[in-house]
Amino acid sequence: MADLHNSLYYLDQAKQQWAADNNKSELDTPTLQDLIPLLGKHKKLIEDMLALGIEYKITSLKAPQSDVATLTQDIHFRAGWALLDGSAGTTYCISTHWTHPSVKPRELFPKVTFFISLVVCLLLFLIKKMIKKKRTLKPAAI
Repeated sequence: MADLHNSLYYLDQAKQQWAADNNKSELDTPTLQDLIPLLGKHKKLIEDMLALGIEYKITSLKAPQSDVATLTQDIHFRAGWALLDGSAGTTYCISTHWTHPSVKPRELFPKVTFFISLVVCLLLFLIKKMIKKKRTLKPAAI
C-alpha cells in the first residue's frame, strides 16, 4: 500500500517537472509515457505497479496529487500478520484515499453461502467428535 501511495507521489513530482521543462500550463495533462523518462530511479516502482494490474489516470496540474491508481484485478497478499485484499475497481488517490466499489448482492451470495456451509460442516464435525468421545467414556457394565 505504501508503494502505491509513493508511486502516485513520484508521478506527481514528475508531472511538476514535465510542466516546468515544457512550459506547460496547469490545464495541460501529460501522458504516462511523458512522465516515465522523468521518474529516474522510481521508474521500476511504476513498472512493478503496472505489472500488478494497477492502471494510472494522470490528471492536469490544476489539482496537485489528484492522480488516481485503479486496481484492474483482484489483489490478495499477506504483509506480516495482515491479509490485504483489493477488489478490482478499487481506486486510490493521495488526496481522496481509497474508494472501494460497491459489492453487488449477486457477487456476495457465493461468498456468504460458502462461509455458512463451512461453519455447518465444522459444527457437524465437532458434534460427531463429541458423540464418539461420549460413547468411549461410558463405564463398562459389570
